[in-house]
Amino acid sequence: MFITTTTVSFHRGLTQPVRVFRAYEYLEVAAEMGHTEALAKIAESCLFGIHQPQNITKAKEILDTLATKGSPHGQRVSSGAGGRA
Repeated sequence: MFITTTTVSFHRGLTQPVRVFRAYEYLEVAAEMGHTEALAKIAESCLFGIHQPQNITKAKEILDTLATKGSPHGQRVSSGAGGRA
């Protein structure tokens, strides 16, 4: 029997790219609600271009926000390369 991609994706529910896209939608919602770990994940995604176009400016803004909240994620990156200001 020949199994097509459509059959497999229907059988499993959602395909992998759709699941990842939905996961990042939920991360965006959590980040808008102020969840620091979600903000850190979104910043990483923007910084390295993971599952979205790379946007270093947006990543820097998010990391600066995290740094003002006292999050180690923001303090680590916004302090400069190698910890040098």
